[in-house]
Amino acid sequence: MQEQDRPFTGPATAPDAGSLADVDAAARLDEADRTIRELRAALGAAAARERKLAHELQHRVRNILGVIRSIYRRSRANGASQDEFAEHFEGRLNAITRYEVNIAEIGHAGVELEDVIRDELLQVHSGPEHRLTIAGPAVRLRGKWLELIGLAVHELATNSIKFGALLHRGKLNVEWALRASREGQLLDLRWTEHGVPAVALAPRPSGFGREVIEQALPYELGATTMFEITPGGMACSIVLPLPPHDASASNNSINNDALLPSEWSDDDDQS
Repeated sequence: MQEQDRPFTGPATAPDAGSLADVDAAARLDEADRTIRELRAALGAAAARERKLAHELQHRVRNILGVIRSIYRRSRANGASQDEFAEHFEGRLNAITRYEVNIAEIGHAGVELEDVIRDELLQVHSGPEHRLTIAGPAVRLRGKWLELIGLAVHELATNSIKFGALLHRGKLNVEWALRASREGQLLDLRWTEHGVPAVALAPRPSGFGREVIEQALPYELGATTMFEITPGGMACSIVLPLPPHDASASNNSINNDALLPSEWSDDDDQS
């Protein structure tokens, strides 16, 4: 007769306390090792970011100093008095500073074109609002687009209060639109002044503002620009491609050559 299987009823063997301690210690060592690796990776990434930021800051500082030198040379080149030079240079330096501060504080978010225009006009004009028309869709400017378009608007506003519609109680229209092209979106900006006496419209030598608009904007932003003397006023047209939202930082700084390329002459200029 075959013996039936019987359940084991002998005493249970207790786990070895030393073995459990070894397993727990090994698990803790693995966790500590993983934590150390993660911390090292995080520190390495932070150090890489810091090096990148330091490099970008060095690039921006070197670049903006070059821009300031260019503005200084062009502001000095017109043979104006010390007071006139100080006024022109300070106004341009303040304009660049405003946009550098905006870039540092707001970064990739950018600044609305309408805010740029209104801010520059407020710097020179406190007259009645009905003399101004400012209209266009929302457009956010970043990097060198903000700096150069802001500087161009500053020059147009300064010229208007000294010689144009804002001086002669005329009317100023600043309007813009967005147009599609094969290369992307185009910004079409029109600055039009009315009510300026004919004597104020006599041809003038090309000044720093004209150089910014007619040479720096095309050189740096691929813009097409035009000045036109109209009956009782003037018009300036600026058409340029807008950058993609993810434009790299390396393409987002003014090349100081844009404001004073070596091939430009140092002929006297006027504001």
